Amino acid sequence: MTVEEKIRIVHQVLIGHQMQREVAKEHRISNKTVSCLVRKAQKNEKFFQELIQVEKKKADKIEVIKSVVKELNDNEEIIDSVDYVCKAITNKHNCSFKPWEVKKVMK
Repeated sequence: MTVEEKIRIVHQVLIGHQMQREVAKEHRISNKTVSCLVRKAQKNEKFFQELIQVEKKKADKIEVIKSVVKELNDNEEIIDSVDYVCKAITNKHNCSFKPWEVKKVMK
């Protein structure tokens, strides 16, 4: 579920005063999921900021992976495995990624 969908769900319940059951049905999720999102938003004032931060971190990770893969392709290096890309990322950016994260971006 995207950040925008989570924000829309919380908005529909808290601002639009729609029933959680109706919102859950509309978004094809469980009532419990809607309830948890609403509860988190009510308890934590920075809930939306934290959601956006998480999304930004994911986007930054994807950009790092894309840039390393592009650089490897530009240098005409043969990418024979995901581990090769992971090692290149570690060498160039001093950060590590799990192989499944790299594979997901490379698809």
